[in-house]
Amino acid sequence: MIEASEAEEPSFNLPLAAAGRACGLLDQALGFAAHLKPLASHRFFASGWGDLQQLQDARAFMDDFVLEYSHGVAAPSVSLGPESPLFGGSGFRCRGEFPSPLASYLPEESRLCDFELLMPKDREPWACVVQFPGTADQSYFFRKVMLGLPLLREGVASVLITPPFYGARRPKHQTLHYISTVAEFSHQSAGLLLEAMQILDWLREKFPNACLGSTGISWGGAMASCLGFLGKKHDLAVVPCLPSADPEVLISGALRGEVALDRLAEESHGLDAQESESLLRGLLCAMSTKELNEMVIPGPVGRKVVLQVSAFYDTFVDKGSSQVNFRLLRDLDSRAQLRWVAGGHASSHVVARFLFTKSILTGLRRLAAHQQNERTWIPSRL
Repeated sequence: MIEASEAEEPSFNLPLAAAGRACGLLDQALGFAAHLKPLASHRFFASGWGDLQQLQDARAFMDDFVLEYSHGVAAPSVSLGPESPLFGGSGFRCRGEFPSPLASYLPEESRLCDFELLMPKDREPWACVVQFPGTADQSYFFRKVMLGLPLLREGVASVLITPPFYGARRPKHQTLHYISTVAEFSHQSAGLLLEAMQILDWLREKFPNACLGSTGISWGGAMASCLGFLGKKHDLAVVPCLPSADPEVLISGALRGEVALDRLAEESHGLDAQESESLLRGLLCAMSTKELNEMVIPGPVGRKVVLQVSAFYDTFVDKGSSQVNFRLLRDLDSRAQLRWVAGGHASSHVVARFLFTKSILTGLRRLAAHQQNERTWIPSRL
């Protein structure tokens, strides 16, 4: 792993660079395969735009919620299930749920926020991170194995949150992870972020001595970045992995073949294909790191520590989008760091526990070091 500022072109040794370029070619091959889908339902927005007025109403609700949140609202009333041991005896897990703040805009199946809490065995966690999933990650398994269990061994708890429209929250009309309409795609991101904000408040009460963090891979990394801005009042270690600055990568990168652009163009009465795509870009970018960075959120400001990890040969999220995301996060932490890894998007997922766990721990330990004069204890390894 190479650490560099966002303005630098990291230098990899020749074998590592060659392997990284090969991983980039794998990304391109996967992107090409997306164009060969035999079923029209296996694409995003196969049912068109959806209710765009409801999309605007939900965004107005989100803006109001964020303002109320900054002044202090009650933590959610979370219903926790029984604890069960994790494989290998590294800790315990339990399921939790609470009503989503955006419930009135979500289908019935998505109205309860569902998450899994991982806790270390026989000790209070010194830190807890909210882990966001990547695109298509509808279960807890990947995040638990790749990040949750390695973090538990270091005394770090995790909240693995299930977004609206995913997993147990997936509506009956939806095929796999392919959100049916543009409006529902916007509701997914908005609902997920509002729920994560409330989880931060709940964690602050449940683990009052723990450092808090947000992390995730790919789309999860973008959501972790957004939470850094929306969770303004909290001290937070923000560690996004493979993030993009906005959801436009859906239509500008290797995932373009996953989007039903032809269906959207058919529904765009009076708009040609180019104008329809421009409208889609505008709607997608309304829920982005840049947009949330520009929100004026009053109230207290917590300390943020930012460490972003990006893949140099990523063709799903290009270097430009990675760098834009990092520049925006610098507004949260002037000493933010960007680490480049020599690989592609897909290959980095395969070795996620080796690429990302160390960076998450580094971010949390930096935050703990900043807080050491205010706390009665910090991790002995610091």
